[in-house]
Amino acid sequence: MPLKPPEISESLNQALERDIDVFLRGEDPSPRDRDTKRSWQEVHLLTLEDLRKAEFNRKPKGWRCLMSKGLDQGFYATFDETQKMTGLSRGPEASVALQADKNLRSLPQAAIGESEWHVLAIPGLLTEAFWLKSGSEEWVVPFFTSQELRCGYAYPLKDFLAIAAAMAKKQVDRLNALRSEEEKKKRLETLGNRSKERRNDAEQRLKNEAEKRLKEEEKRMIAERIQKARG
Repeated sequence: MPLKPPEISESLNQALERDIDVFLRGEDPSPRDRDTKRSWQEVHLLTLEDLRKAEFNRKPKGWRCLMSKGLDQGFYATFDETQKMTGLSRGPEASVALQADKNLRSLPQAAIGESEWHVLAIPGLLTEAFWLKSGSEEWVVPFFTSQELRCGYAYPLKDFLAIAAAMAKKQVDRLNALRSEEEKKKRLETLGNRSKERRNDAEQRLKNEAEKRLKEEEKRMIAERIQKARG
């Protein structure tokens, strides 16, 4: 049974038609041509904190509309949760998304019952994946990642969240260490600046005292000369 497409409101289609010309370039295929295929995707955003808590945000944070005349002529439009078009991605990024969309349909899990699917975006792990649902079964299929995840492999949702939680913890710890190191560096710079200010103050006091002694010595010598002249 084919994958069940997401339900897209007419207002979202209208937003695409209304705003896409602002983002199109001359070399882009026209999204209005009859042979241009469209595929809508719901996008869910997962933060590192969500993953650390093994929480799963099931409310969509936006949409994508993939448009193509083939993998070499394709792009996708992005929309935020208010249905405002925010950009158009093309080139290798679009090719990866289009190929992933095609590959998803050949997965055995996609043929079980009436399957629903969504996109999971995890910016903190530089990862994007499909979230596939069929009845009570759920899988996550990464299609772009910089992590030790297998692209194209269908992870049971529970297993994926466990793996992603460990990766998120590692990433958060690394970011906290970088922040701590940066804060330490700033503190040292602050202490260094204060030490420099204290050194400058001390040098200025010594200079002032030396100038004062020099003036006093000059006054004394002038007084002695006057005394000798009178004597």
